[in-house]
Amino acid sequence: MTAPTLARILAAVSDRRTPEALHSALQGALAAHPDLPVTLDADLGLHWHGAPDGEDAGAFHAFARTVANLAGTLADLDRHAQVYGLAREFTRRDETDTSLGAYSRECC
Repeated sequence: MTAPTLARILAAVSDRRTPEALHSALQGALAAHPDLPVTLDADLGLHWHGAPDGEDAGAFHAFARTVANLAGTLADLDRHAQVYGLAREFTRRDETDTSLGAYSRECC
């Protein structure tokens, strides 16, 4: 039964906060279940090596879509954190007045 195992793996890794942490957790979880016909590549790509039809293949494809969505969300959050970090640096040009107006007065 592949579906319950994949559901347990998904539940165990879904609290990760970065794509790297998700990859590491998936790698460990899949290694703990060597009987699963699933492999993971470096880009969080999951590959099915079982029978192409049937319940197990369907469960895998749902699992792979969920992991891809989670990985995409984590990547977006990481990019947003970088942008917000740059914005904080930009607005802290004058530590006593952190507004953009202070920056414009400094530059103009």
